[in-house]
Amino acid sequence: MVNKKAAQFNLRAIRKMTSSIKRRGDSYTVLEPTSAGDLLRQVEAVAGLKKRGRGFSEQFARRGKVTALVACGGDGTFNLVSRVAMKVDLPVGVLPMGQYNNIVRSLFGSDNCDDAITRTLGRKTRKIDSGTVSGQVFFGSLGFGFIPELSRLLSERKPPRFAFVWSQVGMKAAAARLPKDIIIKVDSFRFEISPTILSVNLLPYTLGLPFSPASIADDARAEIIFDAEVSDKLMASYLRAVAVKQFVYGSQIRSFRGQTMSVQPMKGCDLYLDGELVTVPAAVVDIHIGEKQLKVLG
Repeated sequence: MVNKKAAQFNLRAIRKMTSSIKRRGDSYTVLEPTSAGDLLRQVEAVAGLKKRGRGFSEQFARRGKVTALVACGGDGTFNLVSRVAMKVDLPVGVLPMGQYNNIVRSLFGSDNCDDAITRTLGRKTRKIDSGTVSGQVFFGSLGFGFIPELSRLLSERKPPRFAFVWSQVGMKAAAARLPKDIIIKVDSFRFEISPTILSVNLLPYTLGLPFSPASIADDARAEIIFDAEVSDKLMASYLRAVAVKQFVYGSQIRSFRGQTMSVQPMKGCDLYLDGELVTVPAAVVDIHIGEKQLKVLG
């Protein structure tokens, strides 16, 4: 499943993967959806969840049973393909072509396409956790307040290479705060805070930064990161330290682990979910971790 609109679309990598599959005597089909909705419809047809169109029926009848899906794009593409793959218990490979490639960075330690091809064609699988937020599935991370604003600022430029530049961008993003007096419940703990950042991580990377080095892929728990109403300057320092993997969570910016969470009031707030920005439709956001796991090639 190829997203030709991905920020770092790489035709060479796709051709290298398909050539390698052909040399092994295996079959493949390259599909190029034109939108997120089209991608979801096509991958559901490939996986047998929807009736295949005429063209689908002919090509799949010749090539046999579908044994894996490969998402060629960023985190959003991976999310859509993986939602379907998890329903039908198919493994997912990935060719990283997004702006940040948070999920593949978290899983493999880099977003090098050649490395991803080798891992995908190796046919080894691992399982990673999934979560749901207000019914939407995610595999990497979701964030409120500071994270969506940081995403907007970075959409207008390339991700910074140096920690001090991250700090400058972080100062601007810190101005976007969540509503005051948010009530958070994490498992059996309930508390009231007024945070700038609220991030829920199943995997370490968000926006190309290792926000949650303690995230474990298969323990049915997420990392919940939030601050105790810190200053814009401290948020900038926090982002600079995260960029060089030197931040230790403590009293001012905290890190909890949990399986079930709720946050309120949140209606109308922006939510960053696996690379996509969406608006929260309800006052209460319910988050559940670990109901199902996804098989990932690599």
